[in-house]
Amino acid sequence: MEHVIKKRRRDIVSLIVLDLPRTFPLLAFFQEGGTFHDNLRRILEAFVCFRSDLGYVQGMSYLAATLLLYMDEYPAFQCLCNLLRTKLLTSFYSMDMEKIGIYTQTFDSLFALFLPQLYNHFQEQEIKSQIFFVDWILTLFTKSLPIDVAAHIVDLYILKGDGFLFRAGLGILKALQGTLLNLEFDGIMFCLQSLSKQEAIQDESLFKAIKELQWTGQHYRDALKKQLLIHKRANKA
Repeated sequence: MEHVIKKRRRDIVSLIVLDLPRTFPLLAFFQEGGTFHDNLRRILEAFVCFRSDLGYVQGMSYLAATLLLYMDEYPAFQCLCNLLRTKLLTSFYSMDMEKIGIYTQTFDSLFALFLPQLYNHFQEQEIKSQIFFVDWILTLFTKSLPIDVAAHIVDLYILKGDGFLFRAGLGILKALQGTLLNLEFDGIMFCLQSLSKQEAIQDESLFKAIKELQWTGQHYRDALKKQLLIHKRANKA
């Protein structure tokens, strides 16, 4: 049994080492010999030991790297541990597909409520929110958005809670709505996969779009509660 555990840890460490060069590849900080390369590796290896139930999942390196840009190694480790204790992120990082489905359906219901025209266009193009939403949550947008914009979102997520991530996701779609409505499947996917290159996805313009959403925290709570109830009834059927 001990041999199996040691082998699993070696495999996880190998995956971390493989992932490091892929984390913010344009930033020399995290590449071999870079200022934060070893700090990032130590944080991720320590987290695997601390949360062996989660282990290492791709996406964690982006969270830890973002934290390292703003704080020292140990506070960054503490912050990572605290972030990954939340119900939302634990569900995604444990790959609990049932709960991920509930959160994605919650996002879809809010998408349909706040941006009905774009939601219907996505339905017509057979684009499911899970294609982009899961990655947004796993990395707290740090992989998709310019670093300064993603850091702003992380700050407000810590301040306001899970609902702000859903609001931020809708804000991104709102900021790009004029462009996305004129695109078909391939163009939409390309646009969503290259957010950092979109002029509308800069700090001022994005947060203007987020602010323009007529949003209260109750919208998220009600939408999540409704999806949980639907899921509960389906399981009883």
